Amino acid sequence: MKTITTNGYSVYSFDDETQISIGFDGTLLPDGSIDITTKSPASVLWEGVTLPADWVSYKYSYDGTSWLRNEEWVDPNQPPSKEVQSAARAESYRNEADPIFFKAQRGEATLEEWQAKVAEIKARFPYPSE
Repeated sequence: MKTITTNGYSVYSFDDETQISIGFDGTLLPDGSIDITTKSPASVLWEGVTLPADWVSYKYSYDGTSWLRNEEWVDPNQPPSKEVQSAARAESYRNEADPIFFKAQRGEATLEEWQAKVAEIKARFPYPSE
């Protein structure tokens, strides 16, 4: 396998047969496009490497010898944390549910409409334990 590192982080991986060219203007990729974020001398093409089994772009750094997990890497497929969901709920309550509640107090809406909106928001932003 091959990998391209930029500032030490492995950003691309390719089969050994894939032709890659890193230049001062960027990297010519197999699909014919040029990635201007991977330029020499900041980017290095390493050949004959064995990728970690769970390799994903930017998850690891590579120095030509060893792989090191990037502690700042966050899995984009990981569900949001309870803190993130809680903040999203709070904003939605303020913007969507609270106005219905105040309308219900004035007789312009029903408490059932407000409760339905609260349930909808909870379903949209579930906590990990729910």
